Amino acid sequence: APEALLKSLVLSEDKGIPLRFKILLPPNLERTAPMDKIMVKIEVEEADGSNYPPENIDRGRAYRLSLPHLTVGAILESWCEGKLHGLLQLTRDQLSKLLKALKGEPVVAWVNKSDAILEWQGDILADIHVHLEKEAEIEEVPEPATKVSEPRTRPSRTSIDSREVSSPTIVDGSPNFLAIQLPNRSAIDYEPLLALVKEYGFKLEPSNRKWWLRDRHKTLNFLSEHYEALQETHQAQFTTNFEKQFKHLELVSVATEVKEIGDEFEVSLDLGAGIDNNTIQTELTRGRMYWESGDKLYLAPKKTVEAFSTLQQKLDNNPNRPLTARSKLRLKAWELSDAEGLIDEVVHNFETPTTWKERSQALSNLSALKEAPLGSTLNQTLRLYQRIGTAWLYHLFNHQLAGILADEMGLGKTLQALGMITALLKDHPGQVLVVCPAGLLTNWQREAQRFTPELKTLIHHGSKRVSSIDAWLEADIVFTSYTTLTRDIDWISKHAFLAVIGDEAQHIKNRKTQNARSLRALKARGRFLLTGTPIENSIQDLQSLFEFLLPGYLTKIPTGISPDERAWYQQRMRTQAAPYILRRSKRQVAPELPEKIEQILYCDPSEEQRSLYESVRKKSEEEIFQLEMSGAKEGRLKMAAFTQLLRLRQVCADPRLLKDELKANHSAKWLAFREVLDEATDGGHRILVFSQFVSVLTLLKHELTQQEIPYCYIDGSTKDRLGEADRFNNNEDIPVFLISLKAGGTGLNLTGADTVVHFDPWWNPAVEAQATDRAHRIGQTKVVTSIKLIISGSVEEKVLELQRSKADLLKGLFEESE
Repeated sequence: APEALLKSLVLSEDKGIPLRFKILLPPNLERTAPMDKIMVKIEVEEADGSNYPPENIDRGRAYRLSLPHLTVGAILESWCEGKLHGLLQLTRDQLSKLLKALKGEPVVAWVNKSDAILEWQGDILADIHVHLEKEAEIEEVPEPATKVSEPRTRPSRTSIDSREVSSPTIVDGSPNFLAIQLPNRSAIDYEPLLALVKEYGFKLEPSNRKWWLRDRHKTLNFLSEHYEALQETHQAQFTTNFEKQFKHLELVSVATEVKEIGDEFEVSLDLGAGIDNNTIQTELTRGRMYWESGDKLYLAPKKTVEAFSTLQQKLDNNPNRPLTARSKLRLKAWELSDAEGLIDEVVHNFETPTTWKERSQALSNLSALKEAPLGSTLNQTLRLYQRIGTAWLYHLFNHQLAGILADEMGLGKTLQALGMITALLKDHPGQVLVVCPAGLLTNWQREAQRFTPELKTLIHHGSKRVSSIDAWLEADIVFTSYTTLTRDIDWISKHAFLAVIGDEAQHIKNRKTQNARSLRALKARGRFLLTGTPIENSIQDLQSLFEFLLPGYLTKIPTGISPDERAWYQQRMRTQAAPYILRRSKRQVAPELPEKIEQILYCDPSEEQRSLYESVRKKSEEEIFQLEMSGAKEGRLKMAAFTQLLRLRQVCADPRLLKDELKANHSAKWLAFREVLDEATDGGHRILVFSQFVSVLTLLKHELTQQEIPYCYIDGSTKDRLGEADRFNNNEDIPVFLISLKAGGTGLNLTGADTVVHFDPWWNPAVEAQATDRAHRIGQTKVVTSIKLIISGSVEEKVLELQRSKADLLKGLFEESE
């Protein structure tokens, strides 16, 4: 009975839906068949012409199949453990078995031409079965005639002094066959060569010990891939006959041509110059890595073709771009460095016009930078790495480029930016706008008055805020906050600045915020950002920064793509951004800085703290479950989850935040901190304590006051942050500085401390690192110890895991920029 043949479908001769199998074959069949690795796509086709993978067959319906297709289904079931799969890797014997069952059926096609059904010629498909036949031993072809050069030798296995003579590899042949005589077994490359000829289907002729390949397409594909390796790696000897047969052979390379058109450059890329484009496309589609034109034979090594295809995809910012033999693209000034790096990997001795070189060379080679003209005060102040950073910013401005100075915290990004401003204002009339967090405005003005006293400065914020541009006309530098800029953007955006600098650029990491939109709305010849953390949460942070710096430059990641495609776009974005990010670490440029020691101190919660944590956790799970059951929207669920996480983290920081009747000794972290504090003060150390919870700092203030331990304090409500920082730095009798992470994590120099305690972990390690670097910066003479307090077995350990993943993301970007 037919039902016995096919077990995974319901069959009915009377009421079943007509169904048949369709076999789609790969265009590289002639290459993969000898290796018995043929990727075959199986589809099913209904009477209405609809096609879909067999995995999608509706198992609730009945079907009717003719005997050939029942047979094919049964074969597939036997190979796929009783199931039907749509993508299989088959051997020649397996594919032959399928085709034999379908003899005469019009259901076989190439996968890229699925509508063009192949025609049967009797029992065979002419273009298919020729690749499924097993090699048969045939008569020997003409013997090579060549003079063998001095043999290569290698040490024998038995004696270090004795040497065993090794014969060379000899290659003979024509476009229709190859005969390779391997070196003897003692040769270093005997094993890899033996594996190679076997992989490509060469057959050993016992009478002459030569390996034969007798097929024109296989021969030429083999040579296209391995001709260079035979010459250079294996130092093979080619016979006189081979040289005669291949006297018109050429290896394909990528040719380029660059034309300067105004401020842009037109680049032409050509794979196989002089060959008809359609010919190349046809041969590549057929899996032939060689092209014939007149009496010329061109071999296209796979690595060359793949590199050319990858180059086109990257320059076009599309991982799915099909390979074309020729392409032409227009490049703007800011695309040159990225494009040059990509093309250099594929094209030897890539030549560019002088103007191109001037713009891109200094981005890849900092030693090629021209020094920026600085004032006398800055000339005496700047360190070498700071002079390089200033010159880099100055170079970007002079070539209509933009960039991010991303030096590690404490290396003087503000000072380098002031150096660049000084150089610009020497050469150009105009005004520079600096946008930064409100708490840093005074710091910027102080630094400018100290190091660039010749420049007139003005703060536009709070009581000093004005209502028109007229009040700015006398100033060289205007400092304003992101918040104030957003409020006054209507009239500020009408003014054209010489340059705009965004400090602490993480404030525009979200392109949809008013901060980001306002900064993008500004008019300026030069655009720069300062931040130690160009990525805080995801690679998309870069997208927002570059929309201000170089609008339209970075690749946008499409929606609805696969994880592999998303990874491709993310890596492409990192590569594009890298030339415009200058990042130096303290270890690189300030080796005189003492070491920074980082450690994690795990705290076991008290019984009261553990009990409270578990009750909050269970209650949180119940609340979220109830929301889900009530059909709450995703946004509400996310906010609920965020709130519950916050509660759990508060219990970890100090259980009194949720249950005020508890005492200080019920907080494991307070007990641990007290030990750290006692040990530090006994050893003459001074401590910075960071927490994201102002309520935690309030509790710590109360405990320190009770113990009569003097301290300094900063949170978001502190009016004079710099004054409090000066008080701490100038008074060694104050051992503790309590600081809100958001309010005091940037813009302060606190080298009076040598110990940093992070009372609770923040999601982003870069934010914590910035806080630690309040102490570990230029001017510090002591080893800095950074301690994280973590409650064991809690959500805080999950936060540490998240920190590690974010740190890896940031590290990947900085490795690109280095």
